[in-house]
Amino acid sequence: FSKEELQQILQERNELKTSLFLVQEELAYYQRELLNEERIPGLLLDAMKSTIKKQRKKIRAKMLGTVEE
Repeated sequence: FSKEELQQILQERNELKTSLFLVQEELAYYQRELLNEERIPGLLLDAMKSTIKKQRKKIRAKMLGTVEE
């Protein structure tokens, strides 16, 4: 492999690891919510989803060393 190919492979690996981490965190969050067995109003659920999406962007940027979109 050339140096550029290895860098690309490492970048792809880091992106996949970041995505996996984010999905695992989101899954853990929803599992905790299900264990609480509380009904969440739609408006609150939408707000939580929006917050999760923003946090995912921040975490992704931090883990990949890129500028947050």
